[in-house]
Amino acid sequence: MLSYFRNTLDFSYYNNANVKESHTQAKFLHITDLHVDPFYMTGSKISTACHQKEKKSKSPDIGAGPLGDRACDAPVGLAMATLNWIKDHHGDEIDFVVWTGDSARHDSDNSLRRTKEEIYDVNKNMSLLMYNTFSQSPLSSKKSIPIIPTFGNNDIYPHNILYGGNKGKRVFEKFLDIWKPFIPKDQYETFLTGGYFAVDVVPNHLKVISLNTMYFYNSNAAVDSCSKKSSPGHQQLEWLQKQLRQTKKEGTKIVIIGHVPPIPKAYYSSCYRQYSKLALKYDGVISGHLYGHLNMDHFLILGDEDTTKHGNQHEEAALADDTISINRNIPKYLKALRDSYRSVNYVNDGKVHHAVINISPSVIPEMNPTFRIFRYEADEKASTFGDLVGYTQWFANLTHWNTHQPKHNAKLILQGENHVLSSRKGHKDDNNNDNANIPYLEYEVEYDTLEDYKMEDLSTDSWLSLARDLGGEGHTSEELWNNYAYRMFVQSKDVKDLA
Repeated sequence: MLSYFRNTLDFSYYNNANVKESHTQAKFLHITDLHVDPFYMTGSKISTACHQKEKKSKSPDIGAGPLGDRACDAPVGLAMATLNWIKDHHGDEIDFVVWTGDSARHDSDNSLRRTKEEIYDVNKNMSLLMYNTFSQSPLSSKKSIPIIPTFGNNDIYPHNILYGGNKGKRVFEKFLDIWKPFIPKDQYETFLTGGYFAVDVVPNHLKVISLNTMYFYNSNAAVDSCSKKSSPGHQQLEWLQKQLRQTKKEGTKIVIIGHVPPIPKAYYSSCYRQYSKLALKYDGVISGHLYGHLNMDHFLILGDEDTTKHGNQHEEAALADDTISINRNIPKYLKALRDSYRSVNYVNDGKVHHAVINISPSVIPEMNPTFRIFRYEADEKASTFGDLVGYTQWFANLTHWNTHQPKHNAKLILQGENHVLSSRKGHKDDNNNDNANIPYLEYEVEYDTLEDYKMEDLSTDSWLSLARDLGGEGHTSEELWNNYAYRMFVQSKDVKDLA
């Protein structure tokens, strides 16, 4: 795919990577759903999934922009420009990266269907891009930082379908080859068993668990719930429980990451119930549940049957699987989400009744591209080490930067002709143009949890307090809710569309 990366990387030293020295607070990056489309063509017709230009057109429409279009997947240049910007502006302050899946494009063009080769190739080259960005940063004195990936439902072929047993193992063997610099050697066997693994991002203090949510996902017809002990989903949850039990014994913390978030309408019911029980039982050691997939920036409250009513927002959210554009009823979705915040029964009996699922918005230009930088406690002498204390959401104004490109940008996206994904006869795209430049963009702060939501930390209690405020009555709550809803779509929707 990207000959730009050929023969530039050496993975041999990864497993000896140094972790940034701790201080009062530290940071990590959460990036998700890049959906890179190697066939994207600047100036193409949106109706062709941004794959073909119209030869003769009287339409004033200039076509797809260099950084992407809201109705299409992402050009390679958007991914490269985004990661370059992060490296240049945050490369020396990020301790690790969580990367929650869906690097490959959707199968939205019937004339150019996805292939297994393409999906593996995109994932391989996005892994190289991630590695180049964060493991060889010229701004950092250390050689490498941990990068923790996870499977998205579009990272497998066919999408959504991932078997257990030997069929699944063949997929994991392929991805172990792709993700080898990111998976610790002592986790190889675990990964080959079920596609999940653990990384000690700060040894003896903080661990990241990468779950394979394809084994919980009810759109995966290759598996059937988590009820049977022999099912891959049940086995994964047993492994997760062992990890949580050991972490509690050690007095350390865990961050759980995955692609498809735990939602009743998206998970097999037995998988959802078992995940929920673990989330509540081990709330004291789980610093956060970080997911992607839904593209919208929001949080969901997971709870027991006595304290949480699951509103229609879960049914709506489950519809966001295979479409690029937001075609659901936005006002209805927002009403259901707000009602869910209002419906939580806040019981103060000393027991844990809730957990919070954080869903990060995406890089894919369905909305404005975005990423999130978390802050966490990093005082090695404190029991709070690993607790999440806040995050800053960054975004790029897609409309502005699509129309404000520099005339000259010397960096090439690709060099040479060994572009695997453009080898199909008769197809041209941005990447087989020797003069194609990496498009330019700048990111800016959209909001910060401390500054804009007055959250002193990201504990469950703080999220529940925000939910109460969002669901409240009166002018202050209405203003807070309107800002929250606007940010939920990364400022890509007119306020009147959210009413």
